[in-house]
Amino acid sequence: MSETNGVRRGAKRVGGMMKAQVTLFIMLGMVLLVLSAIVFYIVDLTSQKVFVRPVEPSSAEQLVEQCLGLLADDALLAIGKHGGYAELGVNYFEPLKTSYLYDAGVNNAPDAATVEQQLSEYIDAHIMNCLGNFELLRDKGIEVIEKAQPRTTTIIAGNSVRFTIDYKIEEKKGDMITTPEFLPTMKAVRLAEILQLANDIVASEQKNNNLFDLDVECSLEVTHFPVEKTLVTVITDTNFLIQDSPYRFVFAHRR
Repeated sequence: MSETNGVRRGAKRVGGMMKAQVTLFIMLGMVLLVLSAIVFYIVDLTSQKVFVRPVEPSSAEQLVEQCLGLLADDALLAIGKHGGYAELGVNYFEPLKTSYLYDAGVNNAPDAATVEQQLSEYIDAHIMNCLGNFELLRDKGIEVIEKAQPRTTTIIAGNSVRFTIDYKIEEKKGDMITTPEFLPTMKAVRLAEILQLANDIVASEQKNNNLFDLDVECSLEVTHFPVEKTLVTVITDTNFLIQDSPYRFVFAHRR
C-alpha cells in the first residue's frame, strides 16, 4: 500500500516538473514572439533605401540637386534606425542594430549638433557614388569639371531639416561654360522635437534610476517595447513620409 502511494507521489512530482517546463517554454516562446514582432515592425520601416532617380537629369545642377534630395532621405533613415548615428558604435542592441542611448546609467543620446554632423558626413560619403562621375550627362554632350570636393551642411530647425551642398564645378556644353548653383533640400521631419524627446526620456531615466514616465505628452507617437533587460523606444513622426511610410526614430535602453 505504501509502495503504491510512493509511486503516486512520485508521479505527482514528475507532473509538477512537466508543468514547470511547459510554462518555461511558453514564456520563452512569448519572448521570441515579442522580439520577432519588434524586428518586423522596425526593420521593415527603417532599412529602406530611396536611392532611385525620379527623372533622368539633363544638367549638372539637376543631377546634384537630385542626389542631394535622395541622399538626404537615406541619411535620415540611417540616423533614425541607429538612434541618431549614421553608423553604429561599439555598444548597440544587436537584434535591431540600434544604439543604446541609455546604457546602464550612461546617457548616450546625441544632441542636434552631433546629428547634423552625422547627416552631413553621410551625404558627403555617398554623393560621388550617386553622381556616378557625371556619366549620365556625358551621353548628352555635357562635360563637368570639378574644382573642389562637395561639402554638405545640415541644419535642424523647427519642423524641418535643411541640407545645403557647396560644390564648385563647371558645366561645359559646346562653347558654353556655366557655374551651377544648387538649391537646398528641405525635409519636413520634426527631427528637432524627436531628438529633444529622446534626450528627455534618457535624462529622466538616468535621473530616476532606470525609471521614466512612459506617458509623455507630445505631438509625436511614442511606443516602448520591453525585451528582457532591454527596452526599445520608437518615436514616430506620422506627418513625414519616406516611400509612403511614416518616419521612425529607434533607440534602445540597457538596464
